[in-house]
Amino acid sequence: MPEQGAPAASPPRRPVYRARVERIRDHNADTRSLFLGLIDGGQLGFVPGQFISISLALENETRVRPYTVASNPEERDGIEICFNQVPGGVGVRYLFERKVGDELQFTGPFGAFTMDRAPEHECVFIAEGTGIAPIGSIPLGSLGRPLRPICAA
Repeated sequence: MPEQGAPAASPPRRPVYRARVERIRDHNADTRSLFLGLIDGGQLGFVPGQFISISLALENETRVRPYTVASNPEERDGIEICFNQVPGGVGVRYLFERKVGDELQFTGPFGAFTMDRAPEHECVFIAEGTGIAPIGSIPLGSLGRPLRPICAA
């Protein structure tokens, strides 16, 4: 406990990363992936299932929003985030307006929805829409093989 009148200790700060949009993939009309490369070089150490917090420079304010890293953990040369259009969502509209070469800032990675080793028993992963982002990279990291999606209408 700090002394009376002493300033409280602040939590450690995560570094702010600068990234450039290197590639864009439209999955359909309202779902997109941005592939980001770190501007200062290096690699982002993350565990599949973690997320980054991206600063969105909007017209009158800056908002910070979490986006799960959807990247294959074996391919550390870039970071993929996947998102979908939300009616009236100004943050996601900002991301949809990004073009190849644009810069973004983010902190992270954060989160504990991870799997660091193969499970002892068969697992079933269920996700809807962009919720597939963490689910898609977890088996790659823990099992060393891709997910076999089963689609139901």
